[in-house]
Amino acid sequence: MLSKNLSIWYFEEMRFSIFALLFIHCLSALELTIQDVTIEVEVAATDETKTKGLSGRKTLEEGTGMLFVYGKAQIGRFWMKDTFVPLSIGFFDEQRRLIEWQDMPPPGDTTPIVKSSVPCLYALEVPKGWFQRHRIQPGAQFSYGLK
Repeated sequence: MLSKNLSIWYFEEMRFSIFALLFIHCLSALELTIQDVTIEVEVAATDETKTKGLSGRKTLEEGTGMLFVYGKAQIGRFWMKDTFVPLSIGFFDEQRRLIEWQDMPPPGDTTPIVKSSVPCLYALEVPKGWFQRHRIQPGAQFSYGLK
C-alpha cells in the first residue's frame, strides 16, 4: 500500500503525467491552444520524426506547425538544413509554459544552431513571426487536444 501511495504522489508531483507523455508519443497531430490562439501541429516524438522535422517542406501554412516532444527536459538544438520555409521556434518547459521564442536563421542556412537557453521538454516550430503576430510571450502555457 505504501508503494502505491508513493507512486500516486510521485505522478501528481511531476505536474506532467507520464500517461500524457505516452499519449502524445502515439499521436501524429494535435491542436494546441496558446493564449486563445489555436494551431494545428504535427507531432515529432520519435528520433526519426525529430531528425526530419520540417526539412524538405516548401510551405508551412499559417495556423500550422510542428511540436517536438522530448522524453526528458534537455537543451533544444535546431538548424535549418534542407528547410525551405522561414520559421520561428518556441521552447517550452515541463508545465508547457513558454520559456522563450526565437526566429530561426534564413531557410537552408546550416551554420548557426539555434538552441534553448535552458532545458525544455517541447519545441514548437511555426511560420516565422507567429509568436510576435499573436503577442505570445514567455510564461504563456499551451493546452492540447485531438485534431
